[in-house]
Order: sequence, then structure tokens, then C-alpha cells
Amino acid sequence: TSGHTCGCSPSYGVSADGCWLLSGGHWDHTLRATLLSSPETCVHAQQHTSVITCLDVGSDGVSVVTGSVDTSLVVWSLYRSTPIPAGAIPAPRPTYILTGHRTGLLCVAISTQVDVVLSGAAPDSSVHSRIVPGSGIARGIAPGAAAVNERSVNERSCAIWCPSTGRFVRWLPLAGTPSAVAISHSGSGLLVASSAPGTELANAADAETPNGP
Repeated sequence: TSGHTCGCSPSYGVSADGCWLLSGGHWDHTLRATLLSSPETCVHAQQHTSVITCLDVGSDGVSVVTGSVDTSLVVWSLYRSTPIPAGAIPAPRPTYILTGHRTGLLCVAISTQVDVVLSGAAPDSSVHSRIVPGSGIARGIAPGAAAVNERSVNERSCAIWCPSTGRFVRWLPLAGTPSAVAISHSGSGLLVASSAPGTELANAADAETPNGP
């Protein structure tokens, strides 16, 4: 695709119903949805302020999560609940903006079965989060970042989130730089590959109770 650049992780995916090719990596920072049965039909949605570097599609057929060089994650809804005028094509709608990573996102995964998003960024990232409503989009932010110990920041490249509420859940300590993240089909396990030897594993059940800020 013209104007498409790839980050660490794939920045494209197919909707659960097989109708749409979703792609990031575009020069205008948009998430694009291309109708596979009619490739000339493409809708753009913009929320990020820099290029999308990673993307994952939820199995519920509605949820998509993107990560960007701008250090934020956006949870999108593919289909609006309100009626659409005849002949109109709905663009993906942002529902939550998750911020707190200090560097650009490298990889992201979503499981709608267990309501978990797993994100990975460069080693000097940190995430604390609270939700601030505004303009119809809930926003997770990182208050008091200056108080975070630099050593602990370097050990907290990965974050676990609850996509249905936009809530930060907890850190997933990691040695090295994350290169890929995944959530098992059953939703029982989290997998992180990194530049350090070995692979980090965690139990998704641990994501059910958020840690305090």
C-alpha cells in the first residue's frame, strides 16, 4: 500500500467478519479501513498525532487497538451503535485513549474474551493511569510521572489494560525491549518476546485486579 511503513509489529489486520482490511503506518497518521470486496472503498479515521506502528483486531468483530510513535494507544469501535444514513460507510470510532508510555509503541495485542490489552514500548516507558472523560472519549493518563524511579521505569516496558473501560491494570516487568506480544486463545496466558534471552509469560488472571497508582 502506498505510504505504508511497518513498525516493530504488524500494523494491519482483518476485521472478524472478513469484510475490512485495517491498516496503520500511513503518512497522515490515520487508521484506514479498506473494503476487501471493493478495494477502492476506503475510510480514514484519525486520532493519533504520529504514525501507527502496531495494530490488533479483537475477535468480537468490533474492537481494534492501535499503538503509535506518539506514545499512545487508541481503542477503536468498528461499528457505531447509532443508525447510519443509507449509502454511508462508517469510519472506526475512537472509544478510549490510553497514555502513559514514555516512548513509541512497538507491539500490542487485544483479547476481547478476557477483556485485556497488552502493550509494549521501549524500556524507559512507564504507565500510571486514570480515566478523565472529555469529548466523548475516556482518557487514561500518567500523573506524577516525575516521581517514578528511573530504574523501575526501565523495567516496565509492558502494560496491561482493560479495553472495555480504558483502565490501566498493572505493569508486566520485562528485561530487554519487547518485540512482540500475544494473548492466548483461551485468554489464560500473556506472552511477550523481547531482545533479552527467553520469553516472558504471565497469567491473564493476574490482570483482573488493578494495582494502585
